[in-house]
Amino acid sequence: MIGPYFQLDRSLLEVRLLELTHGNYEDDLVLALRIESLDRKLPAYHALSYAWGTAASSQKALIDGKETVVGLNLDCALRDIRCTLNGPILIWVDALCINQHDLDERNSQVLLMKDIYSQAERVLIYLGPKHLGDADAIAKIQQDQVPQSAEAAHVLLNQIESICQRTWFGRVWVAQELALSQRDPKVYLGTLTLAWSVFYKYVINLDLRKPPSLDGHPRLFPFMQIVDKVQRLGRVRAFRTTSLNLQIYRSAPALATDPRDKVFGLLGICAFNPGQAVVTPDYTKSTQRVFAEATVSMLQEGDNLPYGLLPMQPPRIIPEASPYRRLPDLPSWVLDLNISSQVPGLCGQNGPYWLIPNRAVHPGALLKDTNHIPDRIRASDDFKRLHTYGVHLGTIGAVYSSIINADCFGYHKRATALREIYHTYMKPRNISAQSLLHALTVDRKPPVLDPQLAERFPAEFEQLLESQNEITFPSHFFDVMVALSGHEECHLFFTDNNRVGITYHPDVEDGVRVGDVVAGLLGINFPFVLRPVDNGLDGRTAHTMINVAHVADHQWEHDFLKSAGPDAHWSDFKEHGLKHYTII
Repeated sequence: MIGPYFQLDRSLLEVRLLELTHGNYEDDLVLALRIESLDRKLPAYHALSYAWGTAASSQKALIDGKETVVGLNLDCALRDIRCTLNGPILIWVDALCINQHDLDERNSQVLLMKDIYSQAERVLIYLGPKHLGDADAIAKIQQDQVPQSAEAAHVLLNQIESICQRTWFGRVWVAQELALSQRDPKVYLGTLTLAWSVFYKYVINLDLRKPPSLDGHPRLFPFMQIVDKVQRLGRVRAFRTTSLNLQIYRSAPALATDPRDKVFGLLGICAFNPGQAVVTPDYTKSTQRVFAEATVSMLQEGDNLPYGLLPMQPPRIIPEASPYRRLPDLPSWVLDLNISSQVPGLCGQNGPYWLIPNRAVHPGALLKDTNHIPDRIRASDDFKRLHTYGVHLGTIGAVYSSIINADCFGYHKRATALREIYHTYMKPRNISAQSLLHALTVDRKPPVLDPQLAERFPAEFEQLLESQNEITFPSHFFDVMVALSGHEECHLFFTDNNRVGITYHPDVEDGVRVGDVVAGLLGINFPFVLRPVDNGLDGRTAHTMINVAHVADHQWEHDFLKSAGPDAHWSDFKEHGLKHYTII
């Protein structure tokens, strides 16, 4: 026995439940643990969903007669909840019902959390202690009232925003706990309570019910970011079980005290396909190993590709913070799942979405024709190397980044930079202006509202490159530069075979280099920038993965694979240029 914990019998699927009795807030926290089996009929119990936090309460709890340190937020939760009770209840609380010092027990209990939360009579969501204004906001939500005066509406928006900025909303475990609740969860703000469904419906519809005087008001932008965060949770609850790719993508901005929980905290609501490695919780493994195993599993799914959903590189611009760098010793092909949760509000800035043309659909949809060919990807036993197949698209001969990134609002500076590239590099090599345009627009139609300008946009762009006129407002050249302003942060590159492309890296000066190669990987011709390195195995050149890329006028998929027979292997298509790549 360690502390208040007797050993659990894993063969009986035993869990601990905490007995909580009615009391005043300031009373000592006296608790009792009892062991129950998920194999047998359980007594009615609740499951707590809350934010752990790092601060410990100054007051210790007494659990089965033993003093136990409790987190500050959990201490508040148990005290507030017991104030609302009419009698004793049983409640499952991860921090206290799992022996956190026993790694084997943690691993086995995390595997049971799907059953624990789905079998609970109700999930209790504790957002934190009550703050000034919370009671007024909760009353309006419960009465479904939206004030129509601008002043009162401003106050309400501030109150709702304050509630939704509680730590609970940004915690990765919340997705699983919310999704697995069979009944409508009960939300606590201090001792104030309301149903989750009532809260959710009110918040996501508030924008449509606000007074007309607030339409277009700058105050709405931060509020809509809050609404988006709440809607993400609603989507998780609506689609409770889905792929590891989608669950990690939907929860990408969420935080985890232990980075491994970015994966382990979602496993209870993940479905795995045949042939896909099933990830299991194991807290003896390093964060790097967990992220590597998750990346391999996502690559094996067959319906989605993580490289089309999640960023490989951190954002370049982080206000009032030091730049986030990828985890040390993380293989270049492994997704650092911390990236999207490091920078609130900028989680999509460096995402891969803007490097994938609309006409390519989603990369995952292109997998189906070749899913029958084994070993599209294979990881080494130590998860340091990734083996896959692809075609060489070119070697980078020139990179332009800092001059294009100099000033995202200096349209004349950017136009001057593009003109210089066009006249000094492109024209001597007979690279067309349209190839540059297709690279900068990712083969999409330029986002312009004027239908006439949209129709003649390619010609206007070429005229802009040929002209030396200053970019003034208003003018067609100004409109062209505004339409191209979505890619200020790109690295523009040219290959030795005159392909034009763009990619992203936070290091403007050295992130992408001359000599890097562009390859269409994963059997679907998905473009990546790779860097050759000398430490490959068996005399082969290995590569590090820089990022996904867009290549102008590039054709995704391989026509020669569309008729691949049931016994086909990737090595059968060497004559078409398909070759093996080792990525480290």
